[in-house]
Amino acid sequence: MKTRGTGEPVALQALKQNKANIGSPILFDPSDICSAFVGLKGVRVLHYQRIGPVAEIAIEKIVSEVRCPMCGFIAHAKERPLVTYIDLPFGGTPTRIKWKKHRMVCINLSCAKRSWTLGDHRIAASHSLLTTRAAKWATKQVGGGRCVSEVAKELPQAQQPATTN
Repeated sequence: MKTRGTGEPVALQALKQNKANIGSPILFDPSDICSAFVGLKGVRVLHYQRIGPVAEIAIEKIVSEVRCPMCGFIAHAKERPLVTYIDLPFGGTPTRIKWKKHRMVCINLSCAKRSWTLGDHRIAASHSLLTTRAAKWATKQVGGGRCVSEVAKELPQAQQPATTN
């Protein structure tokens, strides 16, 4: 393998130098690659882990000040439940998304809302075991004539049912 100056392979150096000529930047940092795979603004990748044949990517929404949807008071995170969703395979590897959610509590003691969990339909719909992109893909596959059981075989099974809030 030829190297020049930096000790990096010449081909890698050329890619880095020419990345402005390509439509999108070339990513080298594993964290950046995972973030690009998740592909959602306002979502942070916490970690990637391989468990047997299945890849797991843990994510969380980036939130700043959250207000109660009922009374408008500032809310605080009460709990951070980790909810597992089945996602599309990546590079032929079955993948799960583990979403570290924010269960919020209203600080207004007279508010009837009490607590709620922040959601994001871009990640997964309420009461779903599939991520939004996996659900859209599966719907398209079945709508195109594939058998449901055949499509289901391409997605990893959930380790546990996802919580509903």
